[in-house]
Order: sequence, then structure tokens, then C-alpha cells
Amino acid sequence: MSLEPDPRHPDGPAPPAFNFTFDPSVAAYDVPLQTYVDAHPEFDAVATGALVFSREPATGARRILLLQRAAHDSMPLRWEIPGGACDLDDPTLLHGLARELWEESRVVLRHVSALVTLGSGAPDLGKGSQDGAVFFSRRGLRIIKYSFLVEAEEPIEVVLDPNEHANFLWATEEDIRTGKVGDVKLTMTTDQQAATIREAFRLASQ
Repeated sequence: MSLEPDPRHPDGPAPPAFNFTFDPSVAAYDVPLQTYVDAHPEFDAVATGALVFSREPATGARRILLLQRAAHDSMPLRWEIPGGACDLDDPTLLHGLARELWEESRVVLRHVSALVTLGSGAPDLGKGSQDGAVFFSRRGLRIIKYSFLVEAEEPIEVVLDPNEHANFLWATEEDIRTGKVGDVKLTMTTDQQAATIREAFRLASQ
């Protein structure tokens, strides 16, 4: 696939035309950011995260893609799943998910399977907070982050943006349990991120 330069992405190619599908259970997120925020005024912004799995070639063990934040970024060198803020230019929140996944890893979204629900938000934070992680930006914006179990186009070939991430790896459920992949210590960005990953393994095994 040949990708043309994009004025919004001067340092790299434009995202591909995303042709992903999604399970009916996540249809509520197939809406533009402005529409969603208008319906949820208790939130100022929406972020999404992609939980991408593959199989370990030698053993067949299920493993998840993790990215290590750049040393110059906030929470430097901590680990997280691909994701980020939805933009007003994104056709829908799910398109924001696809765009962030591609921008951070060059992985192309094929299918959104499920919302990973942990009930981490307090009920008084508004509709939807039970399904995502609520946090505040440095500017005081109230952000709701929804994380999704996804399938990616194969073969999966990860290419990082060095402005955002320093490294990547694939971690098995046992790696997550022990907090290490070989000699690499897995310090996650937040406890909620770690809990989301554990829940994703549970859902993926069903």
C-alpha cells in the first residue's frame, strides 16, 4: 500500500483508509467525538486504547503488545498499550482508536471485538465512567479512556514513533503476572492500565 504525505503528519505517511469492522457491543462508540461529549458533558475529552494480541511462534502462548513511553515524555519509560486522545477530525471514536494504533505502532486495525470493562470510574463521574478509566490532564481536563480488545491486520509489523515511544515488546499473561519479560521490568503507566491488561487476557481466553 502506498501512502501519500499528509499535512497533519509532516514527519511520516498519512494513515491508510481504515476499513475495520466492529462487534455490535461497541456500536455506542461509533459516533463522532463531539456527539459523544455533547451526550456526556461530565467529560471534556475521550481517549482510547487498543489491546492487540498475537501468538508466540514457538509455544502458541497468547501475548499482548506493549509500548514503552519515550524518556522525554511524561511517565518516562513506563509501559502501556497503544492509544491516545480522539480528535474532532476523527469520523468516530473507533476511528480515533484506529488512528492512534496506527500512528504509534503502524499496526492496522481490522476488527474491534469488545470493550474491556473494569468499572474503574466512580458513578458520580457520569454515564460511561463505569466502563472506562477516568483521569485528569495536566490542564485539568476530565478525560474518559475506553480500552478495546481488537484484531489487527496481519502480518503485524510494529514500527514506533520515536517521539512517543522508545521500545515495544510482546508480553504473555505470565509476564504480566511477574512484571517482567526476560530481563525487562514492566512498570506500567498506571494501576488501571495494568488491571485493563489483566482483564483483556481473561476476555481473550474465553
